[in-house]
Amino acid sequence: MKRSMQSMEDAREKLTELESSIRTEQAESYNQLQQKAVYVVSVLGGVVALIGLLLILLSRVMIIKPWKGELTHRIEQSGNGELGDLAGAYNGLMHVIEEDKKKVEEATAVAEREAQSAHEALAGLSEAQKEAEDARRQGVLDV
Repeated sequence: MKRSMQSMEDAREKLTELESSIRTEQAESYNQLQQKAVYVVSVLGGVVALIGLLLILLSRVMIIKPWKGELTHRIEQSGNGELGDLAGAYNGLMHVIEEDKKKVEEATAVAEREAQSAHEALAGLSEAQKEAEDARRQGVLDV
């Protein structure tokens, strides 16, 4: 009986050691799995960020670069979401800028015409002043 009790005690110790070993292996496996999950999520996050940056760069190149200052280009509004709102805001901004550019061009043309008229008037005044000086020297005009 003593022998069977000793055997049972030995079996219990081995079972406890085996259970401890299994728990240690499970903890190590869990840590390794957790590290791999963090790595995968980090890589996916980086890929998503790169794709986002590429989309932003492509959209800037596609929207602005081909037209090089042409204000008549409009973006097609295809939807009611945020991109549709952005396209509508861009189109509205381009309309306002185009109208302002036309007003500036018209005001510039008017200013150039008035400057030309003023230049011609000054040239006429200068000619009249010369004639008056000549007349005064000849004694025709007393001032």
